[in-house]
Amino acid sequence: MKKIINWLLVSAFFIIAAGCSSGKGGQLTPAMEGKLYTQVNMWTEKDQILATNYQRGAFIPVNSEVSIVSYSSKVIKFKIVGSEQVISLINVPKHTNLTIDQIFNQTFSKTKLNMNSFSAKAKKAILSGRLETGMTKAEVIAARGYPPQIGTFSLDSNTWKYWQNRFVTRDVNFDKGKVTGLVGWGTGNN
Repeated sequence: MKKIINWLLVSAFFIIAAGCSSGKGGQLTPAMEGKLYTQVNMWTEKDQILATNYQRGAFIPVNSEVSIVSYSSKVIKFKIVGSEQVISLINVPKHTNLTIDQIFNQTFSKTKLNMNSFSAKAKKAILSGRLETGMTKAEVIAARGYPPQIGTFSLDSNTWKYWQNRFVTRDVNFDKGKVTGLVGWGTGNN
């Protein structure tokens, strides 16, 4: 009986340890190594970006070359090439409903985001971190990032909700896949 209890305790320890380490305790995957590019515009404040991507602070444009420094189950640390500043991209799962791996895949890639199909007007807006009526959903994602799932349950929705900060939200309204209205925009950075 004592052996069974010891075996159960040891098994429980390894199960708990495996659960804790499934957060990738810092070991970079091959997809995270080498030259990477941002796939969306981001804003960093005090060297941090919440995965809800508040639109405040220093602007990091889409297709910025970056390198991953480290990552865990909640944080991806990276540097913009040519800078020593380490930026922490922090996942808040209750707001994003995503894992850190999903956040990574939405945010970084080995190749630059192909914007050849984007309109000239949209490209200009994207490169300055703005949204414009007439933009497609793909153009909005490049310009503003993915809308947090706490306010936008599906990308098929005709209204996406973004946060300017903890207290101010802004809606993007779509009709037939194109922006028809920007509710609450025009203040702050946009």
